[in-house]
Amino acid sequence: MSKQPQTALQFVAYVSAKGPPYTFEFPDVPGCTGSVRRPQDVSEKATAALESALREQLGALTRLPNWPQLHRPPRSDQERLHLTVAPGLALAIQFRRMRLMKGWSQAELAAKVGVSQQQIVKLEDPDCNPTFETVTKVARAFDETLSVVFG
Repeated sequence: MSKQPQTALQFVAYVSAKGPPYTFEFPDVPGCTGSVRRPQDVSEKATAALESALREQLGALTRLPNWPQLHRPPRSDQERLHLTVAPGLALAIQFRRMRLMKGWSQAELAAKVGVSQQQIVKLEDPDCNPTFETVTKVARAFDETLSVVFG
């Protein structure tokens, strides 16, 4: 099995240190919680819950997706877990956030970039595979530095 590339977009989960069940919650994604019976299942299940919640947020075109913040240390009965978002999802979240923070519609961004609105829709879809050329054009339109880290 090949290892999934990692990005720099990470969210914090607080995990109960005693179980079972081992519960997890994401302070930056309210309502994104879950539990597992075995501690070795926490990372996989928490990542799946996080990515599902973030994908759901991308389904609402005018909603600003959640973004990771700095957090308190875990309580004595918790552990802090840093989970990395998949590359396609990380890009889609960044593009959506930049567009909404500028107050632009997808059509307005498309006009600024010189591409179709459908291409902008695809950029905000975590399952699409945008070309480097399109990603570069969009980053220039935002007049922002876009960092994508694969490891």
